[in-house]
Amino acid sequence: GEFLYLKNVRSNVSVCNGAFKFRSPPAFYNVANPDLVSANQEMEAYLQSVINHDSAPPFTCKSLIKLFGSSNPSPAHVLRCSQAFKSGTFLFSDPEEPGATLSFGSGKRSSMQAILAAIVLPSESYSPSVVMDPASGGVQDPFEKVLHVMRSMKLTRSLHHRRSDGLLRGVVSKIGSGSHGPKDQFSFYSPDFVPVGTFLEAGLTSPPGELATLNGIHGLSNALYSLLRFGLSDCTGGIGIRWSRNLYDTCGNYGDGRYTNTAAYLSYSPSEASNVVDDLALLLTSNRLSPENRHIIETQVTSSYDASGSISEAVQVATILIMSTPEFHTWNTASMTETARTVTPSVPKNLDEPYKVLVHVNLFGGMDSMNMLVPHPDGCPSLYDEYKLYRGSGNYVTSMDKIDATTSEQPCTHFGVNDELNRLADMYTEGDAAFFANIGHLQKAVNRYNFQAETSAQLFAHHSMKEEMFKVDAFRSRSGTGVLGRMADVFSFSMAVGQTALDKSPTILKGDPSLANPVKVVKTSGLDPFYHGRDILACGAEPNSACPGGSEHSKRPVLLEKMQDLNAKTQATSSLQAEFWSQSFIDAIAETDSFRFLLDGACKTPDGNDIACSGSDSASVCPNGCQCSSSKCTGGGATIPDSELGKKLDMVFRLIALNEARNVNRDFFAVEYGGFDAHFEMVSGLNTKLRVINDAIYGFRQELKAKALSDGSTLWDKVTLVMSSEFGRTVSPNSSAGTDHGWGGNAVVMGGKVNGGKIFGLHPSTYNPSDDYNTGRGVWIPRTPWESLWHAVVQWVGITNESAINYVLPNAVNFGCNLYAEVDLFTVELPASLSGCGGSVVTLQQSFFVSEARILIPDEQKAFCEQVVATVAPVEIRCFIQDQTLSEVPAGGSYEIVVNYEINFGPTVTNGEEVVTENIDTDSFRAEAASVLQMDGDVVIQQAEVVTVTSSPSDLPSLEPSESPTVLDICTIVTSAIFETLFPNPSALYTYSGFCLAVATWNLDYPDNQIFAAGDEFGLRNQLAAFFGNMLSDLFTTNSANGWAGTIDFWTNFRGSTGTGKTCGEFVSDGSFGGTLQRINGEDQCPSSSSYETGYFDAV
Repeated sequence: GEFLYLKNVRSNVSVCNGAFKFRSPPAFYNVANPDLVSANQEMEAYLQSVINHDSAPPFTCKSLIKLFGSSNPSPAHVLRCSQAFKSGTFLFSDPEEPGATLSFGSGKRSSMQAILAAIVLPSESYSPSVVMDPASGGVQDPFEKVLHVMRSMKLTRSLHHRRSDGLLRGVVSKIGSGSHGPKDQFSFYSPDFVPVGTFLEAGLTSPPGELATLNGIHGLSNALYSLLRFGLSDCTGGIGIRWSRNLYDTCGNYGDGRYTNTAAYLSYSPSEASNVVDDLALLLTSNRLSPENRHIIETQVTSSYDASGSISEAVQVATILIMSTPEFHTWNTASMTETARTVTPSVPKNLDEPYKVLVHVNLFGGMDSMNMLVPHPDGCPSLYDEYKLYRGSGNYVTSMDKIDATTSEQPCTHFGVNDELNRLADMYTEGDAAFFANIGHLQKAVNRYNFQAETSAQLFAHHSMKEEMFKVDAFRSRSGTGVLGRMADVFSFSMAVGQTALDKSPTILKGDPSLANPVKVVKTSGLDPFYHGRDILACGAEPNSACPGGSEHSKRPVLLEKMQDLNAKTQATSSLQAEFWSQSFIDAIAETDSFRFLLDGACKTPDGNDIACSGSDSASVCPNGCQCSSSKCTGGGATIPDSELGKKLDMVFRLIALNEARNVNRDFFAVEYGGFDAHFEMVSGLNTKLRVINDAIYGFRQELKAKALSDGSTLWDKVTLVMSSEFGRTVSPNSSAGTDHGWGGNAVVMGGKVNGGKIFGLHPSTYNPSDDYNTGRGVWIPRTPWESLWHAVVQWVGITNESAINYVLPNAVNFGCNLYAEVDLFTVELPASLSGCGGSVVTLQQSFFVSEARILIPDEQKAFCEQVVATVAPVEIRCFIQDQTLSEVPAGGSYEIVVNYEINFGPTVTNGEEVVTENIDTDSFRAEAASVLQMDGDVVIQQAEVVTVTSSPSDLPSLEPSESPTVLDICTIVTSAIFETLFPNPSALYTYSGFCLAVATWNLDYPDNQIFAAGDEFGLRNQLAAFFGNMLSDLFTTNSANGWAGTIDFWTNFRGSTGTGKTCGEFVSDGSFGGTLQRINGEDQCPSSSSYETGYFDAV
């Protein structure tokens, strides 16, 4: 057995007012008196709690199996591994010797030996039938491929190499992964990456496939070819160190067979040429080469050897070709055909369509945007004081640029922009930039009382919230696609569309897999030639140069052609992973040539020479938008800084400037700038990041503004840039001077046509954690959904058809008229507006009778409103559900869900109530509406009741829920803990539930004299504190037989003891007295003065 050391402390965490509890690990470490022993003990206790968690075995096993050849582990494989994890033992039955078994593992939970044995020894890990399954296997990690080659082909360190020099350099930047060094804690690729096409349709993942991009394939291929030809160096894309010992040839004398100037080299050498392909096929593909590919390689190797007589050349030709096969790059077999694979086609440019660009910059890690945009002390002194109070000393912004928000319908007339973003503040003032306050992922408008029931997303987690921000599809109506990808889908039928990501392919650019619109991933630093030589005269650029040997059969053009043959089309039953790799490989070769011409050749003469110029004649001399730098035409922006983000935006600028040469009508770019997960030292880390952002976006704008167009505009007028982060952070700091994961945050939109100088959305009017839109610790609940911002951008980019908008933003219908339109966010001629809005608004209440205690889940609410819209068609309307309450039907065995929803009409509809009555208040509608709900058993929908009708809508947008909290909200505010304090020995009449029932009954019986039914949370707390404070003794002295009912009657009707003709409730409502708690005022009645006001507020 194991020794278990316990601390005599139990730490329980309670959430949702005690509805859920879990035990947290004990805390050994004392931050006030730190010591190493306690730190080690706490870390050990924490790790032990993680290992013992119920989810640890399947999570660990699934993650590890993905590293051993199966991107989509079978449930049986995960189960077998999980059992070994828990027992610490795995028994292996030798299929060759029945009855013979071997035991692996220490017998202790999480034994790594047992886990690994359960992963690699079961037959499904190596069975030929599994390897041939089209859905099995996976793409190999790039760094694993490099290690595979090094080990298989005997990497040998050169005798002259000094260990202090190291071996590898620039691995991650060139091939995408490495032994360590990811930019954040989330590894080099997403564990749930799904390529476009068949993978999406089949629900399969390919995690390392995220790196199978133009940049990744190009970088990996060149690194492998360099390793083979020059040994471990940095020549021609290699990942080795660069020798600089005053040697003439720093790429290594590979011709001397000793790699004199190389740190290490591949020393594998076969005994004779006839064994080359067999040996290498076994070493590099485990003999998975298809017959077709083996024949191509053997033919080429034989021809090369016969022509040169060199075994070394035969080895290099064979290795280069095998390293280009799908069998090498995946864990699968591939069933090939003889049909050549073609490059993924693109749609030709539409000459009648203008050019527009949409750039999304993802600030990954959860940017603390509460320190980007803050209330200014001149325009909002009280809110700024609150901000400082809850941010804590040293964490709030003191140096800021003041911006005007008087036209923005915000709680402050002026806000401050962090001084590190002074150029962004200038862009705001000049009208080129706008802020979106407290924006984020929403399925519908929620507050602190209902967000848990009304939100099904995994809140506060980086990757899940990043995916929500990228997809803008709360209910996965367009599974696996992103908001920019769906925009590209709409345009792809009628014009040329560019979908380009920098360095990695994010979900935001993915469209419908059946359309197969390619996402091109471009390296920030540009591209070297694909499979090139060590210099211009040797093996790279010269068309007839030999690579690597001297025979005609090893020349670069010949081998490139054979590489393409090795990635021909596969059969329908072939591996999906191999098919994905081969198509990506062929596209990468073609795209490399195309992008290299655009980025390098576009600024040169047709024969590749530089074009001389002077600073004043860029426009007249330099072609394709190039500019004059150092007396020659070059690409890139002179004012864009050489920072991480600057380099990425510079590449975007260069591609935008080349839009004519690229023949595109619409460009969608995705850029990521990470490092914002500020759990430690938030202020200093954030300010450093903000300075980078400030300079990069300013240089980007300046370069685009300098590009004048023939119509008098500039390229900046064609661009809209959206900059956002997956979530905001807690207003309150943690103990490490950092902030933790939040929800709502602030975003930025900028561009030449942006209606800037405004703050859209709604900034909180208080930082108090008890606010209705604060979950605690200053976690903002978004008041504006991502859909609201994107709705305006979608219209600006050219999508105005309502069905097309609904395709791009499938959940926009859940927000009614609470969306922005092009007319709000942009200054353009004939801007698009919001359909189905601007006329009357009808609010309805409808009851659903169901057999189980539940409410409508978010996608049911959406389905219900979609049914409302379909029923009223062709009249254009918008519908969304405001709120709902649940109650048990007395003696009925069923439950009633009361749903309040709003219908908005366009400005031409003047008879909204009549339209509702004719269409919604019908038996057929109720039957159809009941059928779309995902409920077991019968659903009875009662006739709708019109609550209010207004002639004009509220200001756009407003995400206010119903003004009056429900009885459930009141009980949530009060909580049972208060009753445990007030009534240590409660009788049935005075319990928590008794109070809730009494309030509900009173408000139903006296609708014109309701209590606790209006106001924000703070005001309701005031009323409740006054009620309990003054009525405490009356519970026992006044009409005690009726308990709460009698006390409520006294509170609302009795006027005798006040001496002023007012009831206690009226005193509180009027605000004319302090409403002190009984133990403060010492009386059994409402006082007639405000002498106890200070004490009252202290008590509250």
